[in-house]
Amino acid sequence: MTNGYFVIEEKGKIKKVVYLMSDAYLDNGYGEKIIRAFAEKQELKLMERIYQNLDLMDKKNIRSIKPEWYRKTVHSDKGDIFSEYAYVVRGEKLRVYHYGKSLFCLKREDVEIWLYLLKN
Repeated sequence: MTNGYFVIEEKGKIKKVVYLMSDAYLDNGYGEKIIRAFAEKQELKLMERIYQNLDLMDKKNIRSIKPEWYRKTVHSDKGDIFSEYAYVVRGEKLRVYHYGKSLFCLKREDVEIWLYLLKN
């Protein structure tokens, strides 16, 4: 099972975040749901649903999250450990990270193509 984060960033700062427990996979997991929500401009609604299912410890832990937990930054060190997946919305783009490395970046207008590729 995989885990990760779903994040909304503004100007490099975390605006909102939820922890993805045990099913952060890109296909047939949270990844596909996040991409669909991004296409429909419903990221905040999906985040709220995910947040409601977190236990108290996870809710507490995400308060201290930093970008270095899910992607490489200028503050990252060589031995840092990153979350398995991270889905980061910045403006009109969704960036997907896998162990801190950029996997791909989607523009909102290209999302339907990605959803089709995931299904087929």
